[in-house]
Amino acid sequence: MVLHAQQDEGVIFFESRLDVHRILTGNDTCLRSLIPEYQIFHSKLFFKKGESLYRSKKQSGGSKILPVNRTEAVTYTNFTTGRRYRQIEKKYLIEEEICAPGWILSDETQTILGYSCRLAVLHDVVLYGNPMILKAWFTGELPHGMGPMLYGQLPGTILKLDLDEGTNIYTATEIKFRKVKKKEMKPPGEGKKMTLEEYNAMFR
Repeated sequence: MVLHAQQDEGVIFFESRLDVHRILTGNDTCLRSLIPEYQIFHSKLFFKKGESLYRSKKQSGGSKILPVNRTEAVTYTNFTTGRRYRQIEKKYLIEEEICAPGWILSDETQTILGYSCRLAVLHDVVLYGNPMILKAWFTGELPHGMGPMLYGQLPGTILKLDLDEGTNIYTATEIKFRKVKKKEMKPPGEGKKMTLEEYNAMFR
Protein backbone atom coordinates (compact mmCIF):
# COMPACT_ATOMS: atom_id res chain seq x y z
CA MET A 1 0.00 0.00 0.00
CA VAL A 2 2.85 2.39 0.81
CA LEU A 3 4.59 1.62 -2.52
CA HIS A 4 1.32 2.22 -4.44
CA ALA A 5 0.84 5.61 -2.75
CA GLN A 6 4.39 6.64 -3.60
CA GLN A 7 3.90 5.76 -7.28
CA ASP A 8 0.80 7.97 -7.52
CA GLU A 9 2.91 11.11 -7.09
CA GLY A 10 6.16 12.41 -8.61
CA VAL A 11 7.79 13.89 -11.69
CA ILE A 12 8.67 12.53 -15.13
CA PHE A 13 11.60 14.08 -17.00
CA PHE A 14 11.32 14.29 -20.79
CA GLU A 15 13.87 14.88 -23.52
CA SER A 16 12.59 16.31 -26.80
CA ARG A 17 14.58 15.69 -29.99
CA LEU A 18 13.69 18.10 -32.81
CA ASP A 19 14.82 17.18 -36.34
CA VAL A 20 15.90 20.63 -37.55
CA HIS A 21 16.76 19.41 -41.05
CA ARG A 22 13.20 18.15 -41.57
CA ILE A 23 11.61 21.50 -40.78
CA LEU A 24 13.75 23.32 -43.36
CA THR A 25 11.86 24.18 -46.53
CA GLY A 26 13.31 23.29 -49.93
CA ASN A 27 16.38 21.17 -50.61
CA ASP A 28 19.15 23.45 -49.45
CA THR A 29 21.84 20.83 -48.78
CA CYS A 30 24.44 23.52 -48.18
CA LEU A 31 22.43 25.00 -45.28
CA ARG A 32 21.83 21.55 -43.82
CA SER A 33 25.56 20.86 -43.81
CA LEU A 34 26.16 23.97 -41.67
CA ILE A 35 23.70 23.26 -38.84
CA PRO A 36 23.23 20.34 -36.41
CA GLU A 37 20.59 17.85 -37.51
CA TYR A 38 18.97 17.59 -34.09
CA GLN A 39 18.24 20.00 -31.26
CA ILE A 40 17.56 18.68 -27.76
CA PHE A 41 15.15 20.28 -25.25
CA HIS A 42 14.03 19.24 -21.76
CA SER A 43 10.75 19.39 -19.84
CA LYS A 44 8.97 17.96 -16.77
CA LEU A 45 5.60 16.37 -16.01
CA PHE A 46 4.49 16.64 -12.37
CA PHE A 47 1.69 14.34 -11.25
CA LYS A 48 -0.37 13.46 -8.20
CA LYS A 49 -3.82 11.98 -7.63
CA GLY A 50 -6.30 13.62 -10.01
CA GLU A 51 -3.86 16.24 -11.38
CA SER A 52 -0.88 16.73 -13.66
CA LEU A 53 1.20 19.72 -14.74
CA TYR A 54 3.55 19.72 -17.71
CA ARG A 55 6.20 22.45 -17.79
CA SER A 56 8.53 23.41 -20.64
CA LYS A 57 10.84 26.35 -19.95
CA LYS A 58 12.03 28.75 -22.64
CA GLN A 59 15.09 27.21 -24.26
CA SER A 60 17.39 28.17 -27.13
CA GLY A 61 19.67 26.14 -29.34
CA GLY A 62 20.60 25.39 -32.93
CA SER A 63 23.27 27.63 -34.40
CA LYS A 64 23.92 31.27 -35.26
CA ILE A 65 22.89 30.47 -38.83
CA LEU A 66 19.55 28.97 -37.79
CA PRO A 67 18.69 29.50 -34.11
CA VAL A 68 15.98 27.23 -32.71
CA ASN A 69 13.86 28.42 -29.79
CA ARG A 70 11.40 26.53 -27.59
CA THR A 71 8.74 28.71 -25.98
CA GLU A 72 7.78 28.53 -22.32
CA ALA A 73 4.56 26.59 -21.77
CA VAL A 74 2.61 25.21 -18.81
CA THR A 75 -0.24 22.73 -19.16
CA TYR A 76 -2.29 21.93 -16.05
CA THR A 77 -4.88 19.14 -16.19
CA ASN A 78 -7.48 18.44 -13.53
CA PHE A 79 -8.91 14.97 -14.14
CA THR A 80 -11.53 15.43 -11.41
CA THR A 81 -13.16 18.52 -12.96
CA GLY A 82 -12.34 17.49 -16.53
CA ARG A 83 -10.70 20.85 -17.33
CA ARG A 84 -7.30 21.72 -18.80
CA TYR A 85 -5.42 25.05 -18.73
CA ARG A 86 -2.52 25.74 -21.09
CA GLN A 87 -0.40 28.88 -20.71
CA ILE A 88 2.01 29.85 -23.49
CA GLU A 89 4.80 32.38 -22.84
CA LYS A 90 2.58 33.89 -20.11
CA LYS A 91 0.81 35.69 -22.98
CA TYR A 92 -1.98 33.26 -23.83
CA LEU A 93 -4.21 31.12 -21.64
CA ILE A 94 -6.22 28.34 -23.24
CA GLU A 95 -8.94 26.72 -21.12
CA GLU A 96 -10.81 23.72 -22.46
CA GLU A 97 -12.69 20.61 -21.53
CA ILE A 98 -10.75 17.35 -21.57
CA CYS A 99 -12.09 15.12 -24.32
CA ALA A 100 -11.10 11.78 -25.84
CA PRO A 101 -9.25 12.71 -29.08
CA GLY A 102 -9.81 9.38 -30.86
CA TRP A 103 -6.63 7.40 -30.31
CA ILE A 104 -6.34 4.16 -32.31
CA LEU A 105 -4.71 1.45 -30.19
CA SER A 106 -2.14 -0.91 -31.68
CA ASP A 107 -0.67 -4.23 -30.55
CA GLU A 108 2.85 -2.85 -31.07
CA THR A 109 4.84 -2.50 -27.85
CA GLN A 110 8.08 -0.91 -26.68
CA THR A 111 9.91 -0.93 -23.35
CA ILE A 112 10.75 2.51 -21.94
CA LEU A 113 12.52 2.96 -18.58
CA GLY A 114 11.60 -0.63 -17.77
CA TYR A 115 7.87 -0.09 -18.42
CA SER A 116 6.05 -2.05 -21.10
CA CYS A 117 4.36 0.52 -23.36
CA ARG A 118 1.67 0.06 -26.01
CA LEU A 119 1.41 2.15 -29.18
CA ALA A 120 -1.54 4.48 -29.85
CA VAL A 121 -1.93 6.57 -33.03
CA LEU A 122 -3.83 9.81 -33.58
CA HIS A 123 -4.49 11.03 -37.13
CA ASP A 124 -5.18 14.54 -38.52
CA VAL A 125 -3.96 16.44 -35.48
CA VAL A 126 -3.56 20.20 -35.97
CA LEU A 127 -0.62 21.63 -34.01
CA TYR A 128 0.51 25.24 -34.53
CA GLY A 129 -1.60 25.34 -37.66
CA ASN A 130 -0.10 22.18 -39.23
CA PRO A 131 -1.88 18.82 -39.63
CA MET A 132 0.17 15.81 -38.53
CA ILE A 133 0.11 12.25 -37.19
CA LEU A 134 0.88 11.52 -33.53
CA LYS A 135 2.23 8.27 -32.13
CA ALA A 136 2.25 7.67 -28.39
CA TRP A 137 3.67 4.83 -26.33
CA PHE A 138 1.85 4.58 -22.99
CA THR A 139 2.06 2.32 -19.96
CA GLY A 140 -0.83 1.22 -17.75
CA GLU A 141 1.59 0.80 -14.84
CA LEU A 142 1.47 4.54 -14.10
CA PRO A 143 -1.53 6.86 -13.39
CA HIS A 144 -3.93 7.11 -16.30
CA GLY A 145 -4.47 9.95 -18.76
CA MET A 146 -1.17 11.84 -18.51
CA GLY A 147 1.41 12.80 -21.11
CA PRO A 148 3.72 15.54 -22.39
CA MET A 149 2.35 18.79 -23.81
CA LEU A 150 -1.47 18.58 -23.90
CA TYR A 151 -1.69 14.93 -24.90
CA GLY A 152 -3.02 12.04 -22.87
CA GLN A 153 -6.52 10.61 -22.39
CA LEU A 154 -5.18 7.07 -22.75
CA PRO A 155 -5.49 4.13 -20.31
CA GLY A 156 -2.01 4.90 -18.99
CA THR A 157 0.81 7.47 -19.00
CA ILE A 158 2.57 8.46 -22.22
CA LEU A 159 6.34 7.90 -21.95
CA LYS A 160 7.13 8.55 -25.61
CA LEU A 161 5.41 10.89 -28.08
CA ASP A 162 6.28 11.13 -31.78
CA LEU A 163 5.00 14.22 -33.60
CA ASP A 164 4.82 14.15 -37.40
CA GLU A 165 6.68 10.90 -38.15
CA GLY A 166 9.86 11.70 -36.23
CA THR A 167 10.03 15.47 -36.64
CA ASN A 168 9.81 15.95 -32.87
CA ILE A 169 10.07 13.05 -30.41
CA TYR A 170 9.47 13.35 -26.65
CA THR A 171 10.95 10.52 -24.58
CA ALA A 172 10.86 10.02 -20.81
CA THR A 173 14.41 9.81 -19.46
CA GLU A 174 13.73 9.49 -15.72
CA ILE A 175 10.85 9.06 -13.26
CA LYS A 176 11.12 10.19 -9.65
CA PHE A 177 8.39 9.14 -7.23
CA ARG A 178 8.17 11.82 -4.54
CA LYS A 179 5.77 14.27 -2.94
CA VAL A 180 4.87 17.10 -5.33
CA LYS A 181 5.04 20.58 -3.81
CA LYS A 182 1.99 22.83 -3.95
CA LYS A 183 3.81 25.44 -6.08
CA GLU A 184 4.81 22.74 -8.59
CA MET A 185 1.14 21.93 -9.23
CA LYS A 186 -0.18 25.52 -9.29
CA PRO A 187 -2.54 26.05 -12.28
CA PRO A 188 -1.54 28.93 -14.62
CA GLY A 189 -3.67 32.07 -14.46
CA GLU A 190 -1.92 34.73 -16.56
CA GLY A 191 -2.44 35.50 -20.23
CA LYS A 192 -5.10 36.44 -22.77
CA LYS A 193 -7.88 33.87 -22.62
CA MET A 194 -8.66 32.14 -25.91
CA THR A 195 -9.70 28.80 -27.38
CA LEU A 196 -7.28 26.33 -28.96
CA GLU A 197 -8.86 27.05 -32.35
CA GLU A 198 -8.20 30.79 -31.93
CA TYR A 199 -4.58 30.10 -31.00
CA ASN A 200 -4.01 27.80 -33.97
CA ALA A 201 -5.56 30.41 -36.29
CA MET A 202 -2.69 32.78 -35.42
CA PHE A 203 -0.31 30.51 -37.36
CA ARG A 204 -2.34 30.19 -40.56
